[in-house]
Amino acid sequence: MTLDAQAIEKIQGMAIAAAEKAVINDGNDTFLVSTDGVTRFVKDDSPRTIYLHTLDGLVGLIQGESLMAPVSFLNVVGPDKVLVYGVIDKFGNRPLLAEVTPFTETMQFGNFFDQEKFQILMRSTFVQNNHRDIVIEFSGKLEEQDASSYSDDGLAQSAVVKSGIASKASANVPSPVMLRPYRTFIEIEQPESEFILRIRKGAQLALFEADGNAWKNEAIVNVQKYLVDKLGTSALVVG
Repeated sequence: MTLDAQAIEKIQGMAIAAAEKAVINDGNDTFLVSTDGVTRFVKDDSPRTIYLHTLDGLVGLIQGESLMAPVSFLNVVGPDKVLVYGVIDKFGNRPLLAEVTPFTETMQFGNFFDQEKFQILMRSTFVQNNHRDIVIEFSGKLEEQDASSYSDDGLAQSAVVKSGIASKASANVPSPVMLRPYRTFIEIEQPESEFILRIRKGAQLALFEADGNAWKNEAIVNVQKYLVDKLGTSALVVG
């Protein structure tokens, strides 16, 4: 509906007559009148955003046509977020139909932990592989020494470890180590990336990321591929 000058003047006159009344109903239209002028009230009738935590849950909603609105495209914003947008409505708005984020617990990389906490995090927040097992074994046998007792030549890190009831030996752990933390949706393979293991006085250990966040691009591509495989090529999935 296009308002002409006469209609606007009428509405403004009604607002003045109604003193502090700022909302005016005129037939099927509602207007907000303020010192800034007259604004037509537009009701937002787009469906509410649905929040999910698995890719399979999203696939089920889309295939079951349960979003209550046509889907325009899926946007893989990052390794841990997918947004689903509807088509643009008559007012130029693009509704957000669904948002998907996984439940993940990740070690705080760059922070040092005591041996017990470090081992728990290694077992609970990483996919099992050879390097994960080496790091867990290494950290479990570590003896508390001065920082000078640890050495690192860039290829392997050496430290004094327990090798028996009363004896000690020197052990190496690869540097960097290739690990697969849980950092993205559980339906896809967790990307493997490089980490540097560091030890400091008090037998505290830390992992530092060393791949320049390349894993994020790999995860985004994997999420895109998973959704296309499940929904078919007719689904527009962008990253």
